[in-house]
Parts: sequence; C-alpha cells; structure tokens
Amino acid sequence: MSTTSTRVRRVTRAGAAVAAGGAAAAAAAVLAAPAATAVEPGSATVNPGLSFGSTSAPYGTSCTYTVSATASWWGDAYFNVRAPDGSWHYLGRVSDLSPHQVATIDWTPSHGPGSYTIAVNGAGYGVATTSPQVGTGVNLGSMCFVF
Repeated sequence: MSTTSTRVRRVTRAGAAVAAGGAAAAAAAVLAAPAATAVEPGSATVNPGLSFGSTSAPYGTSCTYTVSATASWWGDAYFNVRAPDGSWHYLGRVSDLSPHQVATIDWTPSHGPGSYTIAVNGAGYGVATTSPQVGTGVNLGSMCFVF
C-alpha cells in the first residue's frame, strides 16, 4: 500500500470522527438547553373570590386574589404586574410546568385603586395578560368589601 493512500485513509477517518463528535455535541447542547414555557394567550385570569361592594370593580386593595395562566409547553411561568402609576412589579415564578397545566400565584393589589395589568410569560415565549380594575378594599378575612 502506498504512503499516499494510507495518509488519505487516516485523514478521512479523522474527519469522520470530528464530524461524529460535533453532531454528538450539538445533540447534547439541544437536550441540555433550559426549558422555555409558552403561556397560552388569553389564559390569564384573576379569581375575584368573595368580593362585593358599591363599585363595579370586583377587586379591592389589601385583599388577596388568585391569578392563573395555562402553560402550553414545559418550563416556568413568570408573573408580573403593572400598577396604575405605570411601574412594573415581579409577583413570582411557578416552576416545572407541563403543557396544559395551570400555574397559580397570589396577588394583593397594593399600589392604590385603578387599572392594573397582569402579564404572565414563559421565559419570553407567549404572554397572557389580564387587566383587573381595582377599587379601595377592606379585607374582611375570607371576603373583601370594595368601595
């Protein structure tokens, strides 16, 4: 066998090994990537619970409500709220969701009465929002009086 054909075979084997190693590394990177949850648009809701009063706003300051949104993929959901003054506040994160699982978190309007926006997103993919109107509330324990 000639020196040239031996050298070509070695180079070909080395190239195949590098290509196989690169494909394995790429597959490992995809499998190790962090999960990114998508949140179903329109799925964010706020449960008013036992709120009542003299205004049309079913939510009151100082009272606590359950905010929920439905995941459409695996991962985490992040809850944020925009107060009536335009400032944004982080409510929290629900981890390790699976598709169609409902993520819930408690929210207490604490920046005065007015229009709030609650946004739920999953690692930047898909956002669900809701815009509750909040009046002045009196927390009566298991219910809220709103005026």
